[in-house]
Amino acid sequence: MVLGQELRPLSVPGLVRLGNPCGDGGYVVPQWVVESTDVLLTLGIGQEWTFDEDVLRMRPGATIVGVDHTVHARAIRWSLLQARIKRTVNRLLGRAAKAARYAERIDRYRRYQRLFTTPNVHFEKAVGSTASPTTVTVDELFAHVESDLPHRVLLSMDIEGSEYDVVEDVLRHHAAINMIVTEFHHIGHHLRQFERSIGEMKKYFDIVHLHGNNFAPYNHDLDLPEVLELTLVHRSLMPPDCQYSSDSRPLPGLDVPNNPGAPDYVLRI
Repeated sequence: MVLGQELRPLSVPGLVRLGNPCGDGGYVVPQWVVESTDVLLTLGIGQEWTFDEDVLRMRPGATIVGVDHTVHARAIRWSLLQARIKRTVNRLLGRAAKAARYAERIDRYRRYQRLFTTPNVHFEKAVGSTASPTTVTVDELFAHVESDLPHRVLLSMDIEGSEYDVVEDVLRHHAAINMIVTEFHHIGHHLRQFERSIGEMKKYFDIVHLHGNNFAPYNHDLDLPEVLELTLVHRSLMPPDCQYSSDSRPLPGLDVPNNPGAPDYVLRI
């Protein structure tokens, strides 16, 4: 794919990879933006929270607010108990490989519990346009996280296609946000919404990195991956005189394939 002007990233210093170093769940971001973050607002937790953990390592004292209706603390507690029992049984039976797999699950569940310890919070709800017992609005979330200082919220958004429905709501709070890392899904099906979303976001934010998710198919009609990961920094925080990057993606040493078993998509600039 040869990137169009609207998707061309600007070149900024200090890019680092946070999150899964070997596959899905990592993002390439400017370190200096993370270091100014007070709150990480994560829309879509799933089963991969290494990005959140790395943000906390880089910015100790930051608060994490997670939102995901598919992940439940009670279910994780029960799964942790089951995994401990099964690890013990398999150890006693001499099944080292199975015991090791359950040990990995135990580690993941414990990390979730450590991550969402007070003052961090996980809202077990979906993001919606109206508040209800099962949904929370973007306005409610920003009322919960906003501080007196501008541009202190790092927004991570991976909500499997619902991102198109919340971009407008998110941008009402652009002054609170320093950076957005997001995935846009099913681009071929939502092409007009994708183009409109990018245009609206670029009123306030600049793209500094993008990467094609190779778990999704490549749309040859659009010459574009069906899922794109984007990193956008608020324009008021950008260094002066930034130039468009001439480096193709993936960036060696930073990007890795979401699916390690398949080649990455090449995005030429």
